[in-house]
Amino acid sequence: MPGRRDDARWERAERRAKRIRRNLRRRLRRIQWRLGRRKRVRESLELMRERDPEDNARLAVPEGEQVLWPVLWVTEIYGPSHIPGLRSAITALGLDSDPTQIGRYLGELLKGGRTGYGGWSRAGEYTPKDRPIPGLGAITTDLPESFERASPVFFGVSNGITVSVTTFRLSQSAAKALDVIMRTPHASIVRLPREEHVDVEFVKEEAVGRKRLEIRGQSGSLATTTFPGRLCGRLGRAVSVLGSTAYRERAFL
Repeated sequence: MPGRRDDARWERAERRAKRIRRNLRRRLRRIQWRLGRRKRVRESLELMRERDPEDNARLAVPEGEQVLWPVLWVTEIYGPSHIPGLRSAITALGLDSDPTQIGRYLGELLKGGRTGYGGWSRAGEYTPKDRPIPGLGAITTDLPESFERASPVFFGVSNGITVSVTTFRLSQSAAKALDVIMRTPHASIVRLPREEHVDVEFVKEEAVGRKRLEIRGQSGSLATTTFPGRLCGRLGRAVSVLGSTAYRERAFL
């Protein structure tokens, strides 16, 4: 009996020792892998960045052309239950007293939308306070530097269904922001911890995407919290934010 117990203890001790050795080997490999990461990343970047000049030249905007993003649209849709809130907001914003009768025409559109559909009406031309643009229906408000004008238009598309389409005209600097990114040389990178290799093309696409999301986010925020969300008392639901990007000849800029 004592001999069997001793054998059992030795077997348990041996199994424990194997687990310890196995864990130690695993940790050692992990440590060696991490210690060699800096060298691997450096060597990978050296190889990748040898191609960077060629990739930047291949992705460059052709001479005589320019990438422009002049405008984007924000669309909101309202149901029959939103019409009272919309009409109240028109009065609260003072559009009823506008000399161009914006509030009157918009009110008539909303009133008729309960029983019929068709027609459209502007809801003013909104411009930045520090960059006012004179004109009929011009209203100064807090627009980001990315925009120089916001022009909302309401459409009666079906019985009780009203849609607003707000055109945001980008400022000159914002409209050319994508062109600046496309013309700026970029460098390949390696992302940790997975050591993901990211070439120039993808880095540039990410930079363009971030800028587009930034400007779209500003327009969406205005549409849902300040304008035209403020106009509808935040009752409408934003259904899409669309942007257009086009190549244009410099001669036509």
